[in-house]
Amino acid sequence: MEEPSKRDYYADLGGLPESASAEDIKAAWFKLAKLHHPDKKAPGEPIDADEFRRVSLLYIIL
Repeated sequence: MEEPSKRDYYADLGGLPESASAEDIKAAWFKLAKLHHPDKKAPGEPIDADEFRRVSLLYIIL
């Protein structure tokens, strides 16, 4: 039986090293939050609120 894979929250937040500072984490979150925020999508572009929520949850966890 395989062991469940562990999530790498740092990698999910843009490939940050585990030694990233709070400022680095916030900057990475801000960049991804702007990219995935539903209000920032162009008209006709699909809105993926789940991705925005995932990025926000990563920031909260870290």
